[in-house]
Amino acid sequence: AMHRSQLQTWMVVYPSRFATESGALLQALSYGMATIASRLPPFREKEKQGACITFKDIKDLRRKIKDLLKDGDMRASLEEGAKKYASEHSWLKIAEKHVNLYNSVLG
Repeated sequence: AMHRSQLQTWMVVYPSRFATESGALLQALSYGMATIASRLPPFREKEKQGACITFKDIKDLRRKIKDLLKDGDMRASLEEGAKKYASEHSWLKIAEKHVNLYNSVLG
């Protein structure tokens, strides 16, 4: 879990080389943090949903960090996207989807 002092940061950078998913990245999104992640399949899917942005190499990462530091609107948009993603993928929402699935199968 993140410590409260980490909430004073402006962004999270997640430079992973291999991942199928990341609890740390999901935690950052749940706190509404503007997040830059490696361009890996699970993170690209989140990028498509507006939850984060991805980078392809060090040069791209450097540029995106600078952009986020300069552009408050861009950062705010990512923060909102992160919050929205987290709320849409909460345990409560997942449980509701499972109950609906079971109910549809059982009739």
